[in-house]
Amino acid sequence: MMNQGTHIPTLTTYPGMAYVPIPPSEAALPSVEAQPWLRVFDSPSDLEGLHFNRDGSELYFVHCRDNLVCKVDMKTKDISVVLELNRYIPDYAVSAVKVHRDGRLFVACVNADFTDGGILFINPDGSGVTRVAEHLVADDMAFDRRGGIYATDMRGRPTNETGAIFYISSDFSERYTVFKNIAAPNGITLSTDERVLWITDILNGNIIRTELTEDGLRPGRIGQCVVYRTTGYLGPDSLMVDNDDNVYCAMYGQGRVLVFNSWGWPIGQVLMPRRDEGYHLATTHPMIRPGTRELYICTNDGRYGAGIFRAGSFAVANTKAFYLQ
Repeated sequence: MMNQGTHIPTLTTYPGMAYVPIPPSEAALPSVEAQPWLRVFDSPSDLEGLHFNRDGSELYFVHCRDNLVCKVDMKTKDISVVLELNRYIPDYAVSAVKVHRDGRLFVACVNADFTDGGILFINPDGSGVTRVAEHLVADDMAFDRRGGIYATDMRGRPTNETGAIFYISSDFSERYTVFKNIAAPNGITLSTDERVLWITDILNGNIIRTELTEDGLRPGRIGQCVVYRTTGYLGPDSLMVDNDDNVYCAMYGQGRVLVFNSWGWPIGQVLMPRRDEGYHLATTHPMIRPGTRELYICTNDGRYGAGIFRAGSFAVANTKAFYLQ
């Protein structure tokens, strides 16, 4: 029988416990807190897909909920709508935007239940809507230096891994299956030499590093490797590389961006302010402004709305990116 005076070791609460505690293995990583840069929407929104134009004077993004492609003037912070997708394809929602080196905007689209979608391009003023890929649940995409497109086909679930990665030739005449049997491929990016493809499998919580064959159409000899598995809800979203091949990955539902070196080891993280209180947790996309070490991150919040935050990156933006050549 226990004496009344016996001390019982007791667990106590701590900040962030109810929301997004950082796993112990990542608590000692070099960390910075992002600063608010622009509040885009006051109400809950789905802000995604940051991408700069060539000289970094304009920042594009998509508003999934209202099916808009928008841009921000980096000097004035004025926001303008480039495309209202509902006017052309009412049953699709925009999911990402990428700038071609000739100035065209390529837009990835999905339908509501992630069973169909495609890729289209538009002129910088929003005119000339042209479909270039259909029947593809295109959540994100990446150009290689040939002008071809790697696209995620975001089908599937952890219990039904039907997602895939496709490569579409620059003239849109051919489509290749790079690999398949992924739960829900979301983000995608290339290393600076384009020999390594990075993919996020958001519903399995995986970040996949895949070496490619010389033609870029198949996994290389080593093939695919899961270099990181997330802890907690929800998982890795969009990602990008800097000029030193460090990989920046937005952790959706966790209010942070994790940074990895070229082999997939965690080397740092950018934390959203007030994440311990449950704010700004739906981080979706990081992007470095060309010619700078300015890292911009978009995030969504049911109380705050949707906004873009800014922090410093390890290195400048990838100078070998297709749209900068």
